[in-house]
Amino acid sequence: MQLVGVRSTNPDDGLVAVLVEDGGPAMLAIPVTAHEGLVLHAHGSDRSPSWPRLLDDVIEILGGRIGRTELDVDDDARIVARIVVESSAHTDKVTAVPCTPGEGLLLSGYHRLPVHASSSLTRLRAVDLSDDHGAEQLEQWRRGLSATNDLTGDTRD
Repeated sequence: MQLVGVRSTNPDDGLVAVLVEDGGPAMLAIPVTAHEGLVLHAHGSDRSPSWPRLLDDVIEILGGRIGRTELDVDDDARIVARIVVESSAHTDKVTAVPCTPGEGLLLSGYHRLPVHASSSLTRLRAVDLSDDHGAEQLEQWRRGLSATNDLTGDTRD
């Protein structure tokens, strides 16, 4: 999945990170905090957070590396996330560390790591872009992002 932007759903619901499926029509809107939304939107600027680099350094010192972020749903259909840490010494040793969806997306964005969404998550929460409503919703978000980028001087889409 690729992050295409951060949008406000409405004044009462907060922000969502908009992810689009690689090579597919599905789109996910992942709730994020205001802080996470601002950092995700500013990714690549001098306002990037310092904790991902610190976390990466600690994991590297302990003999591992962060491989990806995984998004899923729990038994109550809430969105959950984990970062997958791979051991450098043992190629088959993988540890999944729980985190918030926003933290996982921030970490993946900072390190340009892949984001994987489970089939359960896409089945329960995806917006199908092949229908007119989903395509129109994505287009509205893109127009909103373009207008925001024009105001801030950000050239990313």
